Amino acid sequence: MIKINNKKLLLLLISLLILVFSINANIVAKSNIYIESNDPYYSNPALDKNNKTFTINLLGYGKIANNGINSKYLNQHLEEKDKDKILSNISNSELLLLGDGNQQFNIQYKNFTFFAGITEIGMVSIPKDAIEILLKGNELEKEYSLENTQGNLALYTDTGLSYSFKNISLADQFNAQEVRLGGSVHYLSGGIANLTGEGSFSLNYTDTISGSGIIKAEYAENATGYSLDFGIHTKVNEKLAWGASISNIGSLSADKATYYEYSYDPVEEKFTETTDQPLSSLNYSLPLKIKLGTKYKWKENINLIGTYAMTNYNSGYADHKISGGLEYQKFKFLPLSLGVTYSSLQGNMTLSSGATLKLGFMEATITFSDLQALFNGSQSISLGISSGFSF
Repeated sequence: MIKINNKKLLLLLISLLILVFSINANIVAKSNIYIESNDPYYSNPALDKNNKTFTINLLGYGKIANNGINSKYLNQHLEEKDKDKILSNISNSELLLLGDGNQQFNIQYKNFTFFAGITEIGMVSIPKDAIEILLKGNELEKEYSLENTQGNLALYTDTGLSYSFKNISLADQFNAQEVRLGGSVHYLSGGIANLTGEGSFSLNYTDTISGSGIIKAEYAENATGYSLDFGIHTKVNEKLAWGASISNIGSLSADKATYYEYSYDPVEEKFTETTDQPLSSLNYSLPLKIKLGTKYKWKENINLIGTYAMTNYNSGYADHKISGGLEYQKFKFLPLSLGVTYSSLQGNMTLSSGATLKLGFMEATITFSDLQALFNGSQSISLGISSGFSF
């Protein structure tokens, strides 16, 4: 006769309960993290829905990118040909540095999603002349420009609510199985900053500076604002679906702000530094995003996704991205994603990948881009991690 003590019996019962719950879990948690090529299709408020009970998600995402410097140059001695290559890669008159990140907690219940987190957005343009000085040093009597020096930065908390619903009337008009509409409202609170530069200068043989220039930074620590997102998603049939969304309609503003100024006066022949001067107000417009995406079930376990995304930055730059992605779902517990994206602002293509681990009521996702950074360097890198569970 086999004897089972109380501890073993308790452990066995707990294991059985977990196994049964995992098998009979009615809902799969939504990860909220997607590879770059597929994100314009999935990051649509019309898709924020939960067919069963509660889902809780935690996520973190970060990305840095530029339009001219490959990461392979960061850990090596630069030859003159490398410096020339970097300068030729900067097709515009300035080097663009971009960064964005998001750390979020959200709860989904039926058609509602409550979210709270922190968002970081930054874009800085550095004149090509400044990069040339850093790489090659200055030439005597040559004029170097500070024009097009600008930057827009924001770090803020983002709290809000998203809601989506079916629209039978539109489904009939589109001759589709289902049409969903959705929207989100955000309350934003945090810090904002603007950077500008202008003027030009040159050095002569007597080591004196000719020309004039000014760099000014404006910032506010207590800015607030609101933003809105809207989306539509259409399931045409069992194989084809498409969606469109517009997000970041809004801004942050502050009634009190401060500025810092650094300038050179050619008459006085000296530099002047002005610090902590008050400003009556400061405003930061969020980068407006328009996204289009379509999804096609090519085979039983393979989905094809095509997307277009446009981001219009506060500084006047616009980034147009065209992407293609593939989802491989043969292994139900480990779906895989792979995609390629072309960015007009970076002027190159990136490769992204992702994997999701599903264990009953729990789910975890990791995404990475650009895969080229692992082999021949890249102008961008991003990493996303999320986990969620439902009950």
